[in-house]
Amino acid sequence: MAGRAPILTPGICEEKQRLNADFVQAVREVMELHDSEITSLVRGDQASRFDLALRAAQRNREQAKRKLFRHIIEHGC
Repeated sequence: MAGRAPILTPGICEEKQRLNADFVQAVREVMELHDSEITSLVRGDQASRFDLALRAAQRNREQAKRKLFRHIIEHGC
């Protein structure tokens, strides 16, 4: 029913765990790319080669975050 609060169920939600793991992995990818970009800058290399990869990784992170939050809100877990 619309407008009805989700029923909270105790225990471990496997879907939430999967979505959380996806989000954590997406965050790691962004962090690793930033680390590589900084290393490249320190070495004097051209860091702009990371721009497209960083944008894609940031989009993936935002998408993973939205999926996780949507699940938490909809399922109350």
